[in-house]
Amino acid sequence: MPITAVDDNFLNQFDMHLKAVYGVHQNTACNDHKHLKRVMNLAVSMRYIQKSPYYQFKTKLEHASNVSSINKSGAKRQYIY
Repeated sequence: MPITAVDDNFLNQFDMHLKAVYGVHQNTACNDHKHLKRVMNLAVSMRYIQKSPYYQFKTKLEHASNVSSINKSGAKRQYIY
């Protein structure tokens, strides 16, 4: 797929695909979008495309309420299920 074919519609479908097919949560999808956004910004700086489709596409991180703080040793996180 050429980088010029990435548009708002593709980003919406990519977001839905991550959540529906792979079953990832909102924060994981935001992380994947962050990496793709970095590639798109590089393409803009190299003048492969004029404007990044992430200009209008926004993602929000959710507060992770199920993650406790790092334990006293600082080596391991504990998750509450």
